[in-house]
Amino acid sequence: MKKTSLCEHIGEQLSGFLDGELSQQESQRVSVHLSQCHSCSQTYEQLKQIQGAVSQTYYPNLEQQKMDAVLQDLTSRRMFDFAWFAIVSGVLISIVFGVYHFWFDSSIALYSKIVMSLIWGGGIGLFLTVLRQRLIISKTDKYNKVDL
Repeated sequence: MKKTSLCEHIGEQLSGFLDGELSQQESQRVSVHLSQCHSCSQTYEQLKQIQGAVSQTYYPNLEQQKMDAVLQDLTSRRMFDFAWFAIVSGVLISIVFGVYHFWFDSSIALYSKIVMSLIWGGGIGLFLTVLRQRLIISKTDKYNKVDL
């Protein structure tokens, strides 16, 4: 049996109806349709069963000490430090290389070099100002150690 456009519309709203996310008018419309349409009612019941099965699933929490041990593992810390070193080094080398070629390229006019340098210098200055503020605030941030 082919679904009508009303059934398709109601089918799109079943998840919201199940989670109580619909407005009162939409919820009443879906409820009335479910009482009259066997196919949509079956789909709704299947969604309820799936939601119930998912809500009963047990996810054990890893103890905080074990989590800290994993995060503070010497190998993990070294890999983390190396990764940051590699990223920062690569970015700095790329910037130095780009600035060198930009300033020594004779096809670019001097005023263009000065204007672009001022724009980039201003952007870097703003970035460093915000970074400095964030680092200062992070030392006194009372929510810094909050586990979510």
